[in-house]
Amino acid sequence: MTAQDIQVPIIIQGESGTGKSTLLRMLAIRLSSSQFVPVEINISGLREVNLLKLVADKFRGATDVHLRRSDESDALWRYLIRAARIVCIVDGLDEFGLGMDAVELENDLAEACRLACESGVLLVAAARTWSVGSKLGYFSSFHLEPLDLDECAEFLNKVGERQYVSSELAAWLQPELRTPFYLNLISRISGDETALSTAWPVPIQGQVALMNEFLRWALVDSSNYFVDSESVKDGISKFSAALTLQGRSEGSVGSTEPLPGDTVGSDLKVEEGIRIGLKVGLLHRVGTSAALRFRHGLIEDYFSSRYYRTNFQNWLVLADRVRLSHQFRVLIMSGIADDGQVDGQFVEAVSGQLMKLIMESIQPSKILGLAMCWLTWHTASVSQERWWNIAKRLVETRQTLSQADKKALIELLKLSPSDEALWVLWTYTQDPNFPVRWNAAIALASSGDRTYRVLGNKFSKILTSTANELHRGQIVKDYLSAGVLAWLLPSLADQVSPNDQEKVQEMLASMRALASMAPDPLWLEQSLARGYKIASKIEPRLAVSESLLDILQERPRFWYARINLIHAISYRLLQNPNQVNALHALEVASKSDQHPFVSEAARLALAAVQGRLSETQALWLVESEVLEKDYFDLAGETLVLVGDLVLLLNLIFCKMNDSATERAGSELAKLWSTSDRLPECIRSTSHRSALFRECSGKCEFRLCPYPVSESRGSARGEFTPAFCRRLRNAIAIWGGGSWDKGSQRHLSAFWKSMESVSISPRLGDNS
Repeated sequence: MTAQDIQVPIIIQGESGTGKSTLLRMLAIRLSSSQFVPVEINISGLREVNLLKLVADKFRGATDVHLRRSDESDALWRYLIRAARIVCIVDGLDEFGLGMDAVELENDLAEACRLACESGVLLVAAARTWSVGSKLGYFSSFHLEPLDLDECAEFLNKVGERQYVSSELAAWLQPELRTPFYLNLISRISGDETALSTAWPVPIQGQVALMNEFLRWALVDSSNYFVDSESVKDGISKFSAALTLQGRSEGSVGSTEPLPGDTVGSDLKVEEGIRIGLKVGLLHRVGTSAALRFRHGLIEDYFSSRYYRTNFQNWLVLADRVRLSHQFRVLIMSGIADDGQVDGQFVEAVSGQLMKLIMESIQPSKILGLAMCWLTWHTASVSQERWWNIAKRLVETRQTLSQADKKALIELLKLSPSDEALWVLWTYTQDPNFPVRWNAAIALASSGDRTYRVLGNKFSKILTSTANELHRGQIVKDYLSAGVLAWLLPSLADQVSPNDQEKVQEMLASMRALASMAPDPLWLEQSLARGYKIASKIEPRLAVSESLLDILQERPRFWYARINLIHAISYRLLQNPNQVNALHALEVASKSDQHPFVSEAARLALAAVQGRLSETQALWLVESEVLEKDYFDLAGETLVLVGDLVLLLNLIFCKMNDSATERAGSELAKLWSTSDRLPECIRSTSHRSALFRECSGKCEFRLCPYPVSESRGSARGEFTPAFCRRLRNAIAIWGGGSWDKGSQRHLSAFWKSMESVSISPRLGDNS
């Protein structure tokens, strides 16, 4: 490992329990065996931070005891800083900034990171989400995802006493438990997994049930008889709740401030609980001090929630003060009983005050967190008046929330049976951020018949106004809504009731006609193609419709639309490969489509249908997921296609904010047309390096988003370093695409250059 590998800040992202802190510790060990000096700090609970000072103080404190004079420590520090050998490893970003509003917190963190980096400190940090990228500048993002079943089996076989196979785990291991933290708990409990097999409406219910089951086995003393586990839980819970209320990650019994109307320091139950907690590894001491810390933040949150579940008034105190992400998790978990069921008595006791806090709060992050409490506890129907109040607040705060928060909210809204949830989801399809729009649209498409019943009249009005404006040659005012409706209509046509089938089919036919007549093929034409792809992914067992085959045969103007149609056909062919007409359409596209990307996509899809590749090796739902997540399943030859496909989409979409008329008459037409012509920078590897410097003399495209420029912010997606590395490995095996006439060596060098200028995915798209 060299300084080049961490020349920009590295941000490790992932949900709680995915192993962020563990990865940081392993990275510190790895760095310490090389020429770096890792300095680990935790900023959890701090209200202000100076990373450079924290690192310097910890470094000097650790080295002073081994040196003769203090000035030697200063000299060593200055030398290592100049040599770029100090690596600051930061944990606790999600628990920083108690009492600060979101904007203030983001600015402070960004400024602290910027100053540390400018001073020569290399930075690696872990956070559930990271929302200061635009302020920090360049950084490299690494996402930790839940494990698949094969990885879960391998993990359990290494740490547990039993041996598992993935097919066995599929019967009882719920998706929300497939992270290292929860798998470690599972490895410690009895072989009876029935308590884990329930498919809960909300993931946190299963997580609470698992932690309770784990504690039944963990709370055993050295004499091997069960202690009074409820008494121990009560004692630990009271200590944990005091830490949570203060926003602290560590503390001692004597120094912890008492809970309102309660005691901590003089409570013998607390002391006994901590004694047992230390013995069984739930807690540990911080160095040689009297301070205590929980082994994992999720354990602390679980115990805190057990206290607040039986202390309604103090729960309301926490709800009023709440600022940190893990405090919101405690609030939500408090409404879940030990068996994973929603605690109706608790919810009823706090609902009135919770609604009042939601309506009166002014901080968007607090409104969201409290609303997510409500949504988690009320997956069943509730009064319409209360739902409308919640919905109104969620709509009001949308523009101020982070992308990660919006996506988490969408996941909860998907579970709600209320009509109001669908209205909120519709407002989120209007978000300027593509992943948010996409996830909200997928949620609406999945609800099918219910979505049409609630929003059908609105959809009809959007379609009518779009048609009127297009026929008059006017600019379409509701451009975005029409594009999202094109995403939804194919799914609605598959799922609506027989009584509504004729009406929805008429709407779909109207959308097809509008897509063909619209001057801009980057709008309705490609949006409708993606809509068919969404529909096939949601309902893959349905037959390939004749209308879908007709659209592909009509050859949409935009080559990307044809790729989406090919994928839509393929998802359903994989379930029933005996559809002769659909199979023939793939064969024709693989041999005769003039655009090399389309013919290659059809060839890969055909290989999947014929069993030579799997679905996950040949097909992908949306490119942003390939860039943002670690899609290791994609075959190497598919990665080669995706890399150049996104490269070309970036060139196309970098001017997406222009009007449709301007786009249709601009140089972009050369890039989205049916011609087999590709820009020189993609068709010939020898010219690709021009993307980082200046245009090739043969290149006629003057809207290039490379290198970094203002237009790059509108590009379809940024290539992450991880994606570039995987792509280079694929090129080493498969070489370049058939369209690339350059050498394999030059192509690999290009993606290495791209890796060095890559940043975290920042996506923009029209529809």
